[in-house]
Amino acid sequence: MKRTSTLVGLVLTALTVYAILSLISIQKDLKDAMEQTAQLQAEIAAAQLENIELEEKTQALESGEGVEELANRRLRLIKADEIIFTDIG
Repeated sequence: MKRTSTLVGLVLTALTVYAILSLISIQKDLKDAMEQTAQLQAEIAAAQLENIELEEKTQALESGEGVEELANRRLRLIKADEIIFTDIG
């Protein structure tokens, strides 16, 4: 009888140790997953901000002012009534 209760005690102890080790492993996996989720949420927020900025640029280019600004800046085009001064000093 004593041998059976000792065996049951050992089995229960082994199961308890296994359960604790499994729980520790699961907690580590959960922590890693939460960190990855936070990182991905930050990337999503950055992408959404970039998307808003690109939409604003697209809307500006669809208007006449945006096209004129782009032509002035990139192509150095000027309007008919503009005068260009060059500093040679």
